[in-house]
Amino acid sequence: MSAAGCRCSSTAGDSASLLREQGGLLCERRLFHRGGIRLLPRRAEALRGEAVAPSLQSESVSSVRPVPAIVPSAVIADVVVIEPDVHGDRRGRFVETYRRSWLGLGREMIQANLSEKQAGAVVGLHYHLRQADYWYVLRGRARVVLHDLRLGSRTDGATQVLDLDGDVDRGLFIPPGVAHGFASLTEVLLWYLVDAYYDPADELGVAWDDPDIGADWGVSDPVLSDRDRANPVRSAIGPAFRPSFGLRR
Repeated sequence: MSAAGCRCSSTAGDSASLLREQGGLLCERRLFHRGGIRLLPRRAEALRGEAVAPSLQSESVSSVRPVPAIVPSAVIADVVVIEPDVHGDRRGRFVETYRRSWLGLGREMIQANLSEKQAGAVVGLHYHLRQADYWYVLRGRARVVLHDLRLGSRTDGATQVLDLDGDVDRGLFIPPGVAHGFASLTEVLLWYLVDAYYDPADELGVAWDDPDIGADWGVSDPVLSDRDRANPVRSAIGPAFRPSFGLRR
């Protein structure tokens, strides 16, 4: 049976991930969005390089290379959400979380960081003139706030709010000049990549509660750093610190 002919049935009692073998194929169903199911047919046994059915042994593994959903933001230009393919069996699961070729503006990511925050913490808003970020929440739920500060951007002034959840595999690409921050709706472990080494001169910020940004952070009594309490409002950012659109074009 072809991948197009693979079907996985669903019932209200099913778990978020389900493997079911049909005609030599393994079908994985994983919950990617609240209220929505995405079907991911995969020849998982062949991908793992283990013993497979004779009907699969002659097929090329390259023909089943994983292809994630690459979703450009409809709110802020150049922001991209990645919904990766997930492979699993009784032992657990495997996810390819990042690939440079998925991102048109992506440069080589050269530093990886972990941010672990208690529930109720707010981080941001931060932005960079030269650095892009790629975020992936490993544990917990984070309310992410993005705001376009780039002069010349068709979405300058736009604010986007989205949730990243450790139980739902999604990556988030944030280009230079887009302010970003998150509120920990629960305890959060955020893993992220950056394409520039830490540079204090490029660590800039804008007030998390600026009414011109108008973000709903989802927390009532946020815990903030002294740095983030002191960030200026958008209208007070001087010309030397305003990013411009097209830095990566």
